[in-house]
Amino acid sequence: MKYRFLLLLIIPFLLNCPKKISPGSRKKIEIYYLGSVTEDLNRIEPYLSGTASLKGIKIGYLDATGSGYGRFLGKLGLYELLNEMSLDFLITDDPVYGMNFFPISKAMGYGFKNIEGIRFAVVSLGKDSLTISDKIKISVIQERSDVQWIIEKNTLNRPPFKIDFLVRKRTLQDTNLTSIKIKPDPERTSKIVEFARSLTSALAVPIALGDQTLAEYALQRMAGHEGAAAILYSASLFRDPNRRAPMAVRDLVNQIDGTAKFAIKEMTKENLLKTQSDNKYLLWGTVGKDNSVLIPDPGGKDVLDLLLD
Repeated sequence: MKYRFLLLLIIPFLLNCPKKISPGSRKKIEIYYLGSVTEDLNRIEPYLSGTASLKGIKIGYLDATGSGYGRFLGKLGLYELLNEMSLDFLITDDPVYGMNFFPISKAMGYGFKNIEGIRFAVVSLGKDSLTISDKIKISVIQERSDVQWIIEKNTLNRPPFKIDFLVRKRTLQDTNLTSIKIKPDPERTSKIVEFARSLTSALAVPIALGDQTLAEYALQRMAGHEGAAAILYSASLFRDPNRRAPMAVRDLVNQIDGTAKFAIKEMTKENLLKTQSDNKYLLWGTVGKDNSVLIPDPGGKDVLDLLLD
């Protein structure tokens, strides 16, 4: 009777005691690499539509670095869409703010995830050879984490796959690579299809250059947007400034350096010409004694906003 009474006292304590998980007891870390999110938009069954059923770390890649395409996708609402798709990391060089997923730069970008006490790191190399500085960065990341997935440059363009990291006592024992099986969510699929249709329509809008070159058309439109009489700009702003062929928005966003930003400033002729010379800028427009000038400025407006708004 005495022992039965003690047992009745102990059982409620055991039932209410919080469960403690030892980091060393975890067997597997599941990683789902979803590949190019822009390619996924056009799949019959997008992998993004089934991320809710994937119990692990989900990583996507935005393959639009170095052009205006990534910025254009952002303007249309791609990041808000991805924010609803349960991503953990997005590999992209475009600036992304205020989302639940963490952006990782394509070249030497990284992020961390704590998985029941195991410190897991994702590293995107994005290059074929590493500098001494790169190697030092990787070494620091390895010191700050228990397990790392270092993504090589050629891995980024691979079709989606799942990789399991088999871990024991915070140490990687083995990896296992398999295909991804998803259960598409109808509501998510509908949102993806709707975005893909909007994107296709937006990219197909024709642009009438008339007798102008691409550079003449774009610079005149930028100046009109801000009320500028002149523009200073880098030679790298356009891929083919003399292009005259018929264009759609799709061509424009891929012909422009989408990372460029401009701000309007009041400048004297002397100051304008000195700024042009010091920075080796090209000059468009009319220069007078005093001038309202669009000039490259990291804190200014995106060039696509000046062209497409």
